[in-house]
Amino acid sequence: MERLILILIILAGLACSGKDQIAVYDAPKEAGEAALPDPSEPAPSWKVPEGWKQKPSLGLRLASFSIPHPAGEAELSIVVLSGEAGGELANVNRWRGQMGLAPLSAEELPKSSRRFSCPAGEVLIAEISSPTQGRLAAARLYAGGRSWFFKLSGPEASVAAALPAFEAFLGSLRLGGA
Repeated sequence: MERLILILIILAGLACSGKDQIAVYDAPKEAGEAALPDPSEPAPSWKVPEGWKQKPSLGLRLASFSIPHPAGEAELSIVVLSGEAGGELANVNRWRGQMGLAPLSAEELPKSSRRFSCPAGEVLIAEISSPTQGRLAAARLYAGGRSWFFKLSGPEASVAAALPAFEAFLGSLRLGGA
């Protein structure tokens, strides 16, 4: 995605070179774009497990954490997008694609994921392993017109060891002062 944006910026620069005028346009926000919480709303809150270290948030990330482990560091990223952001199946298949795996059908989704309740609502959790890409446990929560994504990724052993803390983290999740 970042590579596509970079290519589009370069192409736009080439197309505009030699022109003396700059035009500014207002475009409406589309569903699926970054949707950070409204500053007038209470901030989301969660309990950070012991040993997790907060990292700077870059790009679309609301927050990032590193999780040390002898087998290698795992990472948790939190991204918030407006609307359904493609829905559950599309996101599970996107995560599978990131791990080099084939997509699932709608019928296979319930067998390859589970539901988890937290104070903020119901979360879908998918655990995906790949012999070459490691492991990830990704959770999606749809609440308040936004899709919240929590993706724990890293070496197989690191993610496996962090899963109980990941679920405790999700269990502490509160949105908008809920």
